[in-house]
Amino acid sequence: MLCLKNCDIRDIKREFEDRKIILFGTGSYYEILQRTNFAEVAEQVAYVVDNTPRASTITFYGRELQLGLPEKLREETDCIVVLTSPVYMYEMFCQLQEMDLPGRIDCYTLPFMQLIVNSHPDPKLLEQLYAGKETDKIPRIIHSFWFSGEKKPESYQKCIDTWKEKCPDYKIIEWNKDNYDWTKNKFCKHAIEVEAWAYASDFARLDVVNQMGGIYLDMDVEILKPFDDLLNNKSLFSYSNQITVDLATFASQKENELISRLMQLYEDVEIPETKKDYMRFFQPRFIQKCLMDYGLSGNGELQIIDGNAFLPRTFFMPMDTIIFNMSALSSYTYSIHYDNFGWNAGKEDIRKKKIESNRKLWDLIEE
Repeated sequence: MLCLKNCDIRDIKREFEDRKIILFGTGSYYEILQRTNFAEVAEQVAYVVDNTPRASTITFYGRELQLGLPEKLREETDCIVVLTSPVYMYEMFCQLQEMDLPGRIDCYTLPFMQLIVNSHPDPKLLEQLYAGKETDKIPRIIHSFWFSGEKKPESYQKCIDTWKEKCPDYKIIEWNKDNYDWTKNKFCKHAIEVEAWAYASDFARLDVVNQMGGIYLDMDVEILKPFDDLLNNKSLFSYSNQITVDLATFASQKENELISRLMQLYEDVEIPETKKDYMRFFQPRFIQKCLMDYGLSGNGELQIIDGNAFLPRTFFMPMDTIIFNMSALSSYTYSIHYDNFGWNAGKEDIRKKKIESNRKLWDLIEE
């Protein structure tokens, strides 16, 4: 019997006990999975399945595991299957249902497991976060980018209007091809040439904040209250879930060593050939290893490392990007990122698909 369940990814060791685990899917979240506390149960993972396996084996936490088709799951009588795709997990679950698998098969999804939010940040770290708030390290400048030159959607303009309303004493700079040197970095330059606008700004946002300091905002970010009492930190980064940091909203003092490290990633990378190829460099996934090497723990909790603050998503990103609910909205919330999927180069409307499919799957979770 197949049962869909969910748990906090931080409780995975207790929830999964000593049961056999099989992973389904080898896409982007499979890579992300290996930078979480899934390490606690890595030895229990027996093998991996995928509908389009590209090899017979795959590496997981340094182990070489067998990679095969989902049909192999027919051999199982008692196991846990973890779905790793944030876009196609509904179809994957339906596929398992149609297989009429025997025995006790409990199904979990990594995207759902990282939705659960701790709404009570560590009080000692909160005190440190707000300490010295009378002195700004981060200047009151808001940066944004609009490389395409096209007319902005009305939803963007509504968000931008809140910047002026909530932060009237902040300087607001909109960067574009005319006032920003987009040729200075090969990754950025080629992204402009193939009209991968969001990926061009991935480097450029780091560059202008590193040069001038300030706050970067995607144009689909609404401000609810000014950032004044957070500007005493060297930088501000935000989780978008319990695993990854998203630079749709971030801030820093100028010439920050951590920002320089992130910029270097774009100097060393092999340049994508086409607009679609840029999707391999989806920024939250691309920068994650660098941040974890810096000392960040992939647990979604408030962390302060050498004056650089990493905030739970309740501060800047209370809307999740799996079922698109405001599940982390709280008194700590300064802004909302509506996540319009400007990075997507495909024809499929992934945002719409995720909302429809993932909400249907969410409703199937058994208590």
